[in-house]
Amino acid sequence: MSFDEALTIAQEEGYAEPDPSFDIEGMDAAHKIGILAYLAYGSSLPPAHFYVEGITNIASTDFQYAKNHKLALKHLAVAKLVDDAVEMRVHPVLMDEKSSLASLQGVRNGIELDTNLVGKVHLAGSGAGRESTASGLISDLMSLARSNNKLPSRPDHPPVKIVEFSSSIFKYYFYLEVDDELGAAASITSCFAKYGISLESIIQEDHLQNNKAPIIITTDSTSEKNAQATLEELSNLSPVSSSKLIRIERDS
Repeated sequence: MSFDEALTIAQEEGYAEPDPSFDIEGMDAAHKIGILAYLAYGSSLPPAHFYVEGITNIASTDFQYAKNHKLALKHLAVAKLVDDAVEMRVHPVLMDEKSSLASLQGVRNGIELDTNLVGKVHLAGSGAGRESTASGLISDLMSLARSNNKLPSRPDHPPVKIVEFSSSIFKYYFYLEVDDELGAAASITSCFAKYGISLESIIQEDHLQNNKAPIIITTDSTSEKNAQATLEELSNLSPVSSSKLIRIERDS
């Protein structure tokens, strides 16, 4: 099933809007994590001020890789304390298929709270569709009607510093489509070496119908800045016709 076919079904079932850009570009998830970060840390950043990536670049080959390597491909929104700053980001990730968030299926959404006293707390429920939307609206209206208090003001938190996304550290999955020509592999690996990125694996899949060779590379931990610089270098190589990366989330 193609991305467009899946999107059409989601729209017909009421899980995606007629204009789906807010959903597929990650903005809906970004607003949700923004509200949670505001309540938890006092961070009032709008999505324009932190990294947001949608799902439009995800393909069936990425899901197949995840399945073959006991991983799950999910769209994740994160807000967490890093020392005395808050890291906020929204993007697709590869994660352990046994993790609680990876187990969510269909339109179910999940929240993982990592606390200092009771450890990790997991919440899950329906996150899209006519019924869940109507239920949420009715619940909010009833709460407002029953309350004699004003809407909650800004939580009593000191101002927070925000972690620069370029300094975030991940392992990465790179997917390339490459012309099968002499010296292509050496050119590709030299891009990673230039930024000091160690490779964990290199897999060349069967040729595609366009006679391109799909190459999947996973890396050791490196910074987002180095990964993006490497991706740009790869995209400029003449044998490389297509390139993208997905971050590997190891903590969930």
